Amino acid sequence: MDDYLNDIRRETSPKDDPIEHAETPATPGVGLSEKDVDMGGQGIFGRWEIAGEKQKFEMAKARKIYETKLNMLGHQAVAAERESKAFWDSKSAELAEVMRSYVQESMRSLEIDRGHSRSQAMNRATELLGENMRQAWEMNVPEIMKKNLMTRLQTEFDETIDRIAKDHMADKYGLK
Repeated sequence: MDDYLNDIRRETSPKDDPIEHAETPATPGVGLSEKDVDMGGQGIFGRWEIAGEKQKFEMAKARKIYETKLNMLGHQAVAAERESKAFWDSKSAELAEVMRSYVQESMRSLEIDRGHSRSQAMNRATELLGENMRQAWEMNVPEIMKKNLMTRLQTEFDETIDRIAKDHMADKYGLK
């Protein structure tokens, strides 16, 4: 750029003619002296061209700075988006793990409660069988009837224990 400006200065600089360098009074009505027009060894048109070139250079420089800053902001936005996505991905994974732990704990608790409930039901069924058998034994009926009644009570007890052990209610309602 400086070479170009130097070339323009050389082309527009006055020749070594002493007449051109002489000061002349201001031209009437114009208000400019030849000194004003030939300031710094350059004519007014030369300075005007140089000023235009400087403006073009400054404009190109400003555009480049603007494009660079815009590009930098774009990269920063992409990096921030990536960082945000990574943050929320890790938070999602953390939350999923907490939820999985909670569900597993709840399922273990339910399984323990169901196991306890089955044990209580089996114990209650056994107590009822014992009470019913005692009552059947104490009845004043023939021995064969007592035997049939006790067999039927034992069969019902076995079926009840089987239902409790297999937890048919859990299958029926999809609780397993």
